[in-house]
Amino acid sequence: PAYLSSHATNRYFIPNWGTNENMGGRFHGRSNPPKEKKPLKDTFDLKTLRMKFKAKIATAMAVALAFASQTAHAQNVGVKANALSFAHTALGMGAEMSLGYHWSAELYGVISPWKRTDDKAKKYWAVQPEVRYWPCQAMVGHFFGVHVDGAQYNVGGAAPFFGLPKSVKDARYEGWLAGGGVTYGYQWVLGRHWNAEAAVSVGYEHLRYKKFESPEECAPQVGERSHNYWGPTKLSASIIYIF
Repeated sequence: PAYLSSHATNRYFIPNWGTNENMGGRFHGRSNPPKEKKPLKDTFDLKTLRMKFKAKIATAMAVALAFASQTAHAQNVGVKANALSFAHTALGMGAEMSLGYHWSAELYGVISPWKRTDDKAKKYWAVQPEVRYWPCQAMVGHFFGVHVDGAQYNVGGAAPFFGLPKSVKDARYEGWLAGGGVTYGYQWVLGRHWNAEAAVSVGYEHLRYKKFESPEECAPQVGERSHNYWGPTKLSASIIYIF
């Protein structure tokens, strides 16, 4: 009561406990010493920066090698031989490379370099670059292609040549052709490195040629003309080696 009466006039009572030192260590009995300021850590550590830089370079190289390996694996390259051209006593070969998951490009060529005989001439070459679309996956299954082509020929006394008149059996034709068309085909996977392909191309060819009376070398020329041809331009049954 005496304590309360001495402070009755105060609206709020705030005890004067004093500091920790004045109270003789009321709170744990000792004053808290001031904390020592630790020196700031040097943020520019050249050795650490070098290690981090080397680690980033190593990571970037690993990612680049992995990407290059995946890209090389995805871009299949194959070489092919057309068995039907061999049956026609010509050498037909090509190369194909995938350009993505659904696209590829092919360069096909055929040559018949044989020397002429008295009653037969069968010397020609042709080239056909083509872009192909694969609905499923490049170099697997069905494909559709668009191509251009060109050829030079000197044939006579042989089976009819694409675009030439049937009279090629009895005469000789010397000239060139150029055109283009579309292709449909299918590739079968035979193994890790082997495929088989069957394809047919149809399109337009413009031919210009000189006609000689017979297949003989000294036969007189009997005409010169141009001709437009619509129909089959290539048949192939090929074996392919995939790298």
